[in-house]
Amino acid sequence: MRHKQKGVARQPDARARSAEKMSSRAFASIARLGTSADMLGRVFDLFAQGQDARGRSKGGLGVGLTLVKRLVEMHGGYVQVSSPGEGHGSEFVLAFPRIDAATAPEHGRISATTLRAARRRVLIADDNVDAAQGLRHFLESRNQEVEVVHDGDAAERTLSHADFEVILLDISLPGMDGLEVARRVRARAAARRPLMVAITGLGRDEDRQRSIAAGFDHHLVKPIDPAGLAALLETAPSP
Repeated sequence: MRHKQKGVARQPDARARSAEKMSSRAFASIARLGTSADMLGRVFDLFAQGQDARGRSKGGLGVGLTLVKRLVEMHGGYVQVSSPGEGHGSEFVLAFPRIDAATAPEHGRISATTLRAARRRVLIADDNVDAAQGLRHFLESRNQEVEVVHDGDAAERTLSHADFEVILLDISLPGMDGLEVARRVRARAAARRPLMVAITGLGRDEDRQRSIAAGFDHHLVKPIDPAGLAALLETAPSP
C-alpha cells in the first residue's frame, strides 16, 4: 500500500534498492507530522521525544514504533523512515524477504492442526492502551485468543469469571496493582495453573523478587522482546 502527501517525494536509497530481493514492501505516509533530521535516527527508540523550535518537548513516541521494528525484524525484514523535515510528512517503508512456498522447508510450515493445538486464551492488563493493543495484535497473529483490560479491578473481575491459560499483567495498574491481582489469582484454587507474566517498566532485582513472591512465573521488562514472549507462551498449559 502507498499513501502520498502532495509535495512530499522520497527517493529510494541504496538499502531500499537492494530490497528487490524482498517479495513484499509496504509504504505508508503520515501527512503534516514530519520528522527533523536529528530525530530520524531515534524514532524507533523507546519513548523517544522531539522538541519544538523553543526547545520544549512535544511528547514521546511511546512503544509503538519500537514494537513495529522488532516484529518486522523477527520476520527477517526491516523498516525505514524518511522525511523532508518537520511539517512535511514522514514515510515509512517495511520490507520482508521472499519465501517460495513450493520450496520452503517442511519445518518452516505450520499446519492448521498445530495452530489449533497451540491456541490459548490470553488476558492482557496494561493501562498503556497503545502498548496493550500492539501486544494484542502480535499475539492474535500467532493464533492466540486475546482479551484486554486497562486497570487492575477490571483484570480481577475478568479473572474471577473466566479461565485463561496466559495472564500478562502490568505491575503499575490503576486501582488494584498487578501484584495484588497476581496474589488473588494464585489464592484461588484452579484445576490448571495459568502462566502469569509481569510486563513492566520496573527492572530492579527487588522488583523481580516482588513479582515472583506475588506468584508471577516470569518478570519481563518493557519493551518486550516478541520472540522471547512467544517462547514463553509455549510453556503455558494447553487449553
